Amino acid sequence: ELMNVYNVLCNDEKYTKMCRLLNSYEKNNNEEFYYEIRNKDRHKKNMSKMSDYTKAARTIYLNKACFNGLYRVNKNNEFNVPYNKKGKINTYDGENLLTVNMYLTMNNVKILCTDFEEALKDVKEKDFIYLDPPYDMINHSFTTYTKDGFDRKDQIRLSEIFKHLDKKGAYVMLSNHDTPFIRETYKDYYIHKIEAKRNINSNGAKRGTVTEVIITNY
Repeated sequence: ELMNVYNVLCNDEKYTKMCRLLNSYEKNNNEEFYYEIRNKDRHKKNMSKMSDYTKAARTIYLNKACFNGLYRVNKNNEFNVPYNKKGKINTYDGENLLTVNMYLTMNNVKILCTDFEEALKDVKEKDFIYLDPPYDMINHSFTTYTKDGFDRKDQIRLSEIFKHLDKKGAYVMLSNHDTPFIRETYKDYYIHKIEAKRNINSNGAKRGTVTEVIITNY
């Protein structure tokens, strides 16, 4: 869904059509309309025939109109986040979205949705790489960002790629939670401790400031 949004932003005509749809969604927004748009993925055949710019508008609208801006699907890949009940919404910042559209259409940008090893195989010396994986959890409370999850084995595999890119002479930056496992895994590199705000959590008491690390080889 996200890759589809980016690909629509790479096409001026589709981008314009998507924005027109978003404008109409803002005007029609209410709880009944929200569930009408949300439930379109319950009809697979109709969804498959939907234009890519209509799918992109749906993705953005649901993100802005759903509870807490959460993206979540059930085992049938159906979006299942409830309505936020706020009424009026802004689905996009026109100036910002236009800037993104111009950047993507005027530069040689390639959008990929694949395993990180595949995406990084052509990295060259002096390239800059930023890695933002699913974060490590001390209690393993949540690693199921995808149906296959992202566990410690994947974290280790990513660290090997980090080391490989370092040896290639690339500039590499990675973000993650500040856990003993991550600090040990990247102990040979520069580890910068930072604080970040988190507004989404099923437990309201756990929302707020958390400690993260930015790891670099430079």
